[in-house]
Amino acid sequence: MTNPHIMALVGAMFLCGTGGLMFYNYLGAVFETELDGTSGQVTAALLLVGVVGVAAVFFGGALTDKTDPRTARAVIVGGHAIALLALAVLLTATTGVTPALFVAIGIWSIFAWALSPAIQAGIMAIDPQRAMLALALGISGLYGGSALGAAIGGYLLDNHSASTIPFAGAAVVALAWLLTLPTHQQTGTTTGPDMALHR
Repeated sequence: MTNPHIMALVGAMFLCGTGGLMFYNYLGAVFETELDGTSGQVTAALLLVGVVGVAAVFFGGALTDKTDPRTARAVIVGGHAIALLALAVLLTATTGVTPALFVAIGIWSIFAWALSPAIQAGIMAIDPQRAMLALALGISGLYGGSALGAAIGGYLLDNHSASTIPFAGAAVVALAWLLTLPTHQQTGTTTGPDMALHR
């Protein structure tokens, strides 16, 4: 796949996997090392992420259908970065597990798991004839990013503090948001309706 528009979206999925799943991978460690949380609180947080995540996938699909892939991914990836930043700030301002933290995790979960429908719809719109190959590449990017995020998160946890993980994640997801911004076509070029959805 050499289409730069597809590769930009694959790159966005990779970075979202790196930044967003960096926090998810170490959610338990954040609770236990930073907030002195209990195993029951960790379980409740993971359950919250799972339940909200199921609804978030439908939200991502509905938003994409109601608007278009470009708008949906800008909202979702931008919201993802902001939610991670808010979590980071909250973690530095609190010393224990609070209801506000669960609310923030729930909001983050919405944006984290709503990602795939919006990105995948954009990829399919760019090159419908090779959509399956492009989608497979996108999912590979997401999980490859998750692996990198786990490595970075482990380093931050060992050498800094758990609260630095969502700060780093927010920065990486912000880079992903830049990749979702529309590109400007050169003068004299034309695009079909599918490409217009991406731009």
